[in-house]
Amino acid sequence: MKTREQLYGKEAAGLLRDISSYHCIRREQVYRLYPDKDKSVMDNLLFYLTKQGRIFYDQPADIFCDSSDL
Repeated sequence: MKTREQLYGKEAAGLLRDISSYHCIRREQVYRLYPDKDKSVMDNLLFYLTKQGRIFYDQPADIFCDSSDL
């Protein structure tokens, strides 16, 4: 059985790179950057990275940032 890292490692690394490049990105922009990926997969990756503390989420604005200084 494959681990989450094996399944989504490239997508997670790409997503972190994009968020680091732009510093803040809206959820809809993430969907547009990865049109071939299902929205639920991208939502799971965003949640996973937020839970790990690698990115930060501003719920009222629906924005993901690379630092907690929202």
